[in-house]
Amino acid sequence: MKSLKNDRYWIITVHSILNLFAA
Repeated sequence: MKSLKNDRYWIITVHSILNLFAA
């Protein structure tokens, strides 16, 4: 089972990538 900290870090990473594409 993934830890919440890892999940949160992954979400932040995905958000950053999406922001780069949206920019």
